[in-house]
Amino acid sequence: FVGTYKDNSADAIETGHQIRGVNHYRAKLNDVSVAELRRRAAAGESTKSLAESFGISNSVARAAPSRRTWKHIA
Repeated sequence: FVGTYKDNSADAIETGHQIRGVNHYRAKLNDVSVAELRRRAAAGESTKSLAESFGISNSVARAAPSRRTWKHIA
């Protein structure tokens, strides 16, 4: 596919060539746990507590609730 970086990225998503979520080999979360993580973060639970509960890093515990990662989960 010839185009800009943005075009190529959009094409990869449309054709299923971009690995996201539980399909990524290093994923420690799944769709249900991301929803729970977001719910608990919205209720005010600390990032450190969330990270320990889910067995993830502090950066992932911050990124998933803010939708910097796992954007495809509502």
